[in-house]
Amino acid sequence: MAPAGKGKASRGRGGGRSGVNEREGKILFAGTQCKKHMDTDPKPENARRDAEQQASQTRIANLERLVMYWKESDPAFAAFVASQPQPTAPANTQAANATATANAPATAPT
Repeated sequence: MAPAGKGKASRGRGGGRSGVNEREGKILFAGTQCKKHMDTDPKPENARRDAEQQASQTRIANLERLVMYWKESDPAFAAFVASQPQPTAPANTQAANATATANAPATAPT
């Protein structure tokens, strides 16, 4: 029989370097997953995100248009929107800008 750690890998704690213990196996597996993730082409994921962002921006624009229409056509709705509390600190986000635009008082068409 070969001594532990030489020749065939033995099972158990003193298996030596020729065997792969459970901890090393998990690290190797995690490293393989990271490499696979890094090797994938980011273009499809970026295209999906861009399309999702464009769809969100279109939806926001449509909702803003709807709110503006309601404010122009229904004075009670315009009064309700004007009575809502405004954000205390201005934020530089698109969502905050959309909210500020939607809550702005309606102007009469000229």
